[in-house]
Amino acid sequence: MDEISKKMEDLLITVTAIEQEMGRADVLFLQNFNATMKRAQRTVEVPDVSEVLIDVAKHLGNLKFQVWEKMLGMVQYTPVILDPNSASPSLLLSEDLTSVQEVKNREPYESEWPILGSQGFSSGKHQWDVEINRDTIIDIGITKEPPELRSTLNNISSKCCYERLTGSCGGLPKKSELQGKNKIRVLLDCDQNIVSFFDIYGKETLSTKKYTFTGKVFPFFNLLYLPPEPLKMVPAKVKVTVQ
Repeated sequence: MDEISKKMEDLLITVTAIEQEMGRADVLFLQNFNATMKRAQRTVEVPDVSEVLIDVAKHLGNLKFQVWEKMLGMVQYTPVILDPNSASPSLLLSEDLTSVQEVKNREPYESEWPILGSQGFSSGKHQWDVEINRDTIIDIGITKEPPELRSTLNNISSKCCYERLTGSCGGLPKKSELQGKNKIRVLLDCDQNIVSFFDIYGKETLSTKKYTFTGKVFPFFNLLYLPPEPLKMVPAKVKVTVQ
């Protein structure tokens, strides 16, 4: 800024001097014409373009990847989305199908409310986390794809591999009891036919079970008692790796 101000000051002095010369008598002006013209001529310095160029490579290189990477902080990915077609009419699902709670107009003959995940697995390893209130009584696990419509899940427990979790009502070993809100992680290994249940807050394995049925399996939740707080599927942390 100092350099620009100095150049503007010099230019103003030159303009003032030329105006004074032009105001003189014609003879004097003509006598000093050449000198006046030289003073009026100024060399325009070409700026160093390298200093003002936009770093195109920095801003446009891998542009799609950069945009996608920044979007990771704005969006959520939930490994298991609940299937509304498999839910009892007494259950109310959230708009994004990641949480469920009991509605007041419960059918008197209903003693349990099974609901499945919308996506099945037939190979590989998978995991999903569930947030549960301490008063919840629930079976969590997997089930084979039922041949009938999922909206009529009758006696589905015989086709499942699950862990029953209970809170203040008791009825299970202490390690399976929930204190306050808890997060349970389900670890599924389709290749080994093994499903494990892990208490995230307690940092301990609740159980590991081997299932015998074959084919595609689905995340399974059987709600025996659900307090006002909903059961929630926990969003997963997404990481970006470049190979």
